[in-house]
Amino acid sequence: MAGNSKETPRQKMIGLMYLVLTAMLALNVSKDILKGFVTVNESLERTNAALIDNQIKTLSDFREYAKNDSIARIHLKLTEEVFKITQDGYDYVAELKSHIVAKTEKLDSKSADTLKLRYTEKQDDFDTPTYILIGDDEASPKNGAMTAKELKSKIIFIHDEILKRMEVLQKDEKARLLDPDYNRLVRKVKSIYPLDPLDKIDNVKETWETQNFNQLPLAAVITNLTKIQNDIKSIETSFIGELANASRKGKIKVDKFNATVISENGYVQLGQQFKANIFLSASSSDFNESNMQVLLGGEYDFKTKAAIKEGEPINSSEGIGKYQVSTTTTGEQIIKGAIKLKNAFGNFEYYPYEYKYMVAAPSVSVSPEKMNLMYVGLENPIAVSAAGIAPSELIVNVSGCGAKLKANGNGKYTVSTSSKGECMVTVSAKQSDGTIRQQGAPIRFRVKNVPTPIAKIGGKDASGGALEFSKNELAQIGGIAAALPNFEFENVNFKVSSFVFSIVSSKGVYEEIKVTGPNLPSNAKQLLASAKKGSKFYIEDIVAVGPGGKVNLSDIKVKVK
Repeated sequence: MAGNSKETPRQKMIGLMYLVLTAMLALNVSKDILKGFVTVNESLERTNAALIDNQIKTLSDFREYAKNDSIARIHLKLTEEVFKITQDGYDYVAELKSHIVAKTEKLDSKSADTLKLRYTEKQDDFDTPTYILIGDDEASPKNGAMTAKELKSKIIFIHDEILKRMEVLQKDEKARLLDPDYNRLVRKVKSIYPLDPLDKIDNVKETWETQNFNQLPLAAVITNLTKIQNDIKSIETSFIGELANASRKGKIKVDKFNATVISENGYVQLGQQFKANIFLSASSSDFNESNMQVLLGGEYDFKTKAAIKEGEPINSSEGIGKYQVSTTTTGEQIIKGAIKLKNAFGNFEYYPYEYKYMVAAPSVSVSPEKMNLMYVGLENPIAVSAAGIAPSELIVNVSGCGAKLKANGNGKYTVSTSSKGECMVTVSAKQSDGTIRQQGAPIRFRVKNVPTPIAKIGGKDASGGALEFSKNELAQIGGIAAALPNFEFENVNFKVSSFVFSIVSSKGVYEEIKVTGPNLPSNAKQLLASAKKGSKFYIEDIVAVGPGGKVNLSDIKVKVK
């Protein structure tokens, strides 16, 4: 029940999604964006429900503890007063949401109360929510019941009333909060104050009301209101945490922090994603067997945090359990149990854990880094690894297709070949006794020539058939190029070495020019300059040189338009 006014990682994630969706909304309202608002709204609703469930139990424990502690009774009184103020505001926002949905969807209030945002038909309706909350003139939002101005006044009331009661508490020398705790709560309460932005839109000063509700679709408006409810619940959680923490005796001092990485699985196959949670873990030098133990095995109730059957304690120090076991079988292994912790009221609670890891026999992996095969004339990169063996202890050999191997360090290699066919990569490893043992079966790779490139003229791809060029475009043609679109390797170049240019000139004479190199000679350019509309010319017998040697490209047929 320790106090914590900071946002949880889940709340931060939801807040970030909320900001991104709001920014996207300013650009374009698509179904995907509306779905995004629905997703964020549902996440906020689940978070609110979880906060409510946690608050019910925590408040119950707080009341039980306050029966025997006079200071705790003062803190409990303030907590319950704050809850009354915030609950009224929370209920008002819920009523406002139902009212907006009812008016937009043209439903009765009872039906709107139970209709989820996901199932509304007018999620993209801008006009109705804006008229309800803002009115006809965005420069002067309307007053009255169920408007943005009334909502703003409700939030200001919550802000003012809570701060007023906190000031009274701080005058009580026995029950006052420590300055850091008090300041933290004040900042939390002030965070909900509805400030007007400094920006102007179309020379009209924007207000808090217009910023949150003007010309926004139903999906965004409801999500904004749910976010306000979440802010209210967050204040409640901060209050009950800080005040209960200030009241309890035997407070455990959190003074040990470590950066921790926990993966979902200790073994990941090639092609799968590796996922891990990275966070700051907190512990305490006060943790000892009397108030905290790490248990292995047992059965626990996740809801009540009670033990059905308690597991066996393992060695631990400052709240960190030290677990080790010899691996005797391969496959997925599971360890589970619970952390047993004494809470603020002197009772033990159990926090179950479960972790899976994989035990694998020695194996080898040779992975192509760019494709599923190798190409003649290129340096084909591969990565070589073996479970439980350092890359420096591996011995890699390649055979077939004139293959040659080049080591690049840390398990990275390149393989170059001189012919098509099949090559084999064999991996061995140095053993502790000095012997060399092959790791698994040799890995086979198909070896193919680099694909034939596509001829291009004037920047246009000739693979789709006849091309058309205007007179202006003809003047820009400098030569013939060879390209490999969507090829796995970058910087694989082919250069045109020769071709034949032919055309029927404007005088009706057939002209043919044999060209060496990729560029059009001046006499060919002159013929193009004099070509009439509807005439045709051809680029044939195109030869290009690349990594695998010479290749013949498809002919090019061009019509002057």
